[in-house]
Amino acid sequence: MAEVSIWEGEFRAGSIPRLCVKSGKTADASLTFEFATDAWIWIMFVGPIGGRRATVALPLTRRWRRIFVVFRSIAITTGLAAVIALFSTAAFTEAARPAVVGFAFGAIATGFVVYVLYAGLRPKGDVYATPTGHRWIRLRDVHARFVAAVDAMP
Repeated sequence: MAEVSIWEGEFRAGSIPRLCVKSGKTADASLTFEFATDAWIWIMFVGPIGGRRATVALPLTRRWRRIFVVFRSIAITTGLAAVIALFSTAAFTEAARPAVVGFAFGAIATGFVVYVLYAGLRPKGDVYATPTGHRWIRLRDVHARFVAAVDAMP
């Protein structure tokens, strides 16, 4: 995997190559990712707070888009299920409460594992800005064919 820098305006203009950032094949889908730099705190499942941020749609194949959407969905769903289970333990009988709490912690563990897998697979990026405020994103863990196509842009 390689890295490349792209101006944020190029994303908005839709002028980036239609090649999947993960496979290098022709992209037939896209998915929005958020990138940040200098974030002073990271909250799992919520995202970066503080620092420079950029939200951009990256080109993907349908297969890679499905993988990312499924991982995101599982991580969010298991997190919500854990919170609901923990806050509803009082509604269960005394005998059932340990099972509910066990389910909640199992959901937390599952969500954490899925989130770590998602974080490892997704493209990484840092957001930089010129003194005039123009931002660019340095993408890492992207396919070499995507990098070559971006480098060949006029």
